[in-house]
Amino acid sequence: MRYSTKTKKRSTRRGRAWAFAALTIVACTSGDTILGAHSFETFSESLSTGVHAHILTGPYAAGRQTVQVVLQAREVDFSSYQGVVEFDDETLGLISVSAPKTDTHFFNREAAANGSLPIAGFAVDGFDEPIRITLSVSASRALRAGDLAVRLDVVATSVGVEIPAAQIHDSNELIQGSASR
Repeated sequence: MRYSTKTKKRSTRRGRAWAFAALTIVACTSGDTILGAHSFETFSESLSTGVHAHILTGPYAAGRQTVQVVLQAREVDFSSYQGVVEFDDETLGLISVSAPKTDTHFFNREAAANGSLPIAGFAVDGFDEPIRITLSVSASRALRAGDLAVRLDVVATSVGVEIPAAQIHDSNELIQGSASR
């Protein structure tokens, strides 16, 4: 039996559609996907009141990846913070750290050897924009949820009043594709 050209094209299209569907399912369920990956823009509208920590990841290439720790306030006066970025120092190597040039921000690069990078910052009149602390890390694979975590110990207002713990939102979720090198 001979197939007509139309039948062959239809069969090829169906095969491609099934292959695409199968690849999509594999990609969505693979162990190498980043769990809970969202775009950063989807967060701004849905944030609850308080100070939120986000971890934005850039593309993984040649054993390196750029990560931004973003601290963002929603409907609260946010003027100072103290916390830590935690990571497995046997899996990830910290290559560089940079803090914003505005206001006052500190990090303790030497303490990062044990897998925790202390961070702190202060702005007399409060932070006007989200704070972005950029880390460059070496890794044998792309980062996954749980490889990094941000824990804020103390967050305060411009008059020195501590923001309640219920309004401090730490994170270990990665938001893929938003950090720049």
